[in-house]
Amino acid sequence: MGSNTYEWVLDQIDGLSKPEAWSSAFGNTRVFVFTSRQLSAPKGANIGFLSGAVEDALPAIREAAGDGTVWIVGGGDLAVQFLEAEALNECVFTIAPVALGNGAPLFPRRLESNQFTLTSAQQVGQFTRVAYKVTYPDR
Repeated sequence: MGSNTYEWVLDQIDGLSKPEAWSSAFGNTRVFVFTSRQLSAPKGANIGFLSGAVEDALPAIREAAGDGTVWIVGGGDLAVQFLEAEALNECVFTIAPVALGNGAPLFPRRLESNQFTLTSAQQVGQFTRVAYKVTYPDR
């Protein structure tokens, strides 16, 4: 996850003063946080702080995941870095029924639709969850 998402999660669960909240949310799952800053971690949390290129971090991330799934959360910039490293095979978005007067784009640059194939759309309460398979034209 990106550092802003990490800090938001910590704030929401009060993770630094209540490390058991982090453990309850993430268990012993290895969490990697991409950051260029020095950040604190909840006591006992299985967190690795990374900086630099996603491509350089991929071997450690894949090793930690083993046969499991690598889940990228928070930050369109981070997601695009994984996309550019051809390390995404699916993008899942949850759409909330909120009309914003303005805001930041989901991704920091335009992504063309020919890389994404809709695989599912479902209602989850008042939200819509859509999933897209990611393809890479040069593969």
